[in-house]
Amino acid sequence: LLPERLAGSADVFFPTCFDTLRAIDFATSSQNTHRANARLCTIVTTKKFMTDYADVAATVTGSGYNPLLQDFSNTKFLLSGAPAHPHDHDHDDH
Repeated sequence: LLPERLAGSADVFFPTCFDTLRAIDFATSSQNTHRANARLCTIVTTKKFMTDYADVAATVTGSGYNPLLQDFSNTKFLLSGAPAHPHDHDHDDH
């Protein structure tokens, strides 16, 4: 355990095989007679995810550095059951 003063100061990531995770998600979401209900997952880089879903203009530092776009270049997100584009649901009535 980290000392209290260091709590939250470290990021912990685990190696993940996203292709396998996508296959598992598809298989488990299609375990019924209506295979059309199976989810299709998308795997995106952290930069793509942040560009689509975050206010990246608000995270630029004074030097022009943007940690949301420039850090974690070796990480990815798995999107399951998400709209094709984050703003596709902006006008939903619910």
